[in-house]
Amino acid sequence: GHVVRGDRWEPFRIKHLKRKDIAEAVAITPETLSRVLAEFARDGFIEVDRRSIRLLDVEALQTVASDKAGYSCSKS
Repeated sequence: GHVVRGDRWEPFRIKHLKRKDIAEAVAITPETLSRVLAEFARDGFIEVDRRSIRLLDVEALQTVASDKAGYSCSKS
């Protein structure tokens, strides 16, 4: 999800979903989900707090989702 205002993307928050439910939806363990979310946050794609995930770079996330070679997280 994203919000378009005019010709620009606005960050969008995902709320009201438990991490367990998100992990089940994408067929991974909650531990793997936590690791991936942390890596995406380090790479600047998302911002995570206790109750929401804010999408910061939708285009990068779409690239990761369509990348046939897989996502290689940056090492910080």
